[in-house]
Parts: sequence; C-alpha cells; structure tokens
Amino acid sequence: MTSVSSRTYKYTVEDLTLVDLSDALIGYLESAYPDTLPNKSDFSEKDVWIKYGSVQVVRRLKEIRRQLEED
Repeated sequence: MTSVSSRTYKYTVEDLTLVDLSDALIGYLESAYPDTLPNKSDFSEKDVWIKYGSVQVVRRLKEIRRQLEED
C-alpha cells in the first residue's frame, strides 16, 4: 500500500499505470471542476461539499499522474 497525504489506499500508484491521465483529461476536469472557493451565497452547504469533493478528485488524479511521470 502507498500513503499519500497521510491516507492509505488499497491500490498503489503502480497499479494505475494503465490509466490514461492525459493532459486533455486533466485539463477537462480542471475546467469542469475549478479549484476555487465557491461563493457560499450561491450554493447550499451540500453543494459546497460536493464541489470540494470534485476538486479533491482532480487533485488526486494530478498527484497520481505526477508520480507516474517520475517513474
């Protein structure tokens, strides 16, 4: 198992080598889920947490891609 940001994952980064984390995919996800604070007055608390989770997924995928590129 690998630990990133004090979390333990069932699969290691090496298990993900077949995943296509292309620039196009990462770029699309970054534009769909921008890493910005939503205006709380425009969203419910639930929506803010959903947006936060989406950004966390994009950040994690970028971290995995960075680790794959280092190998």
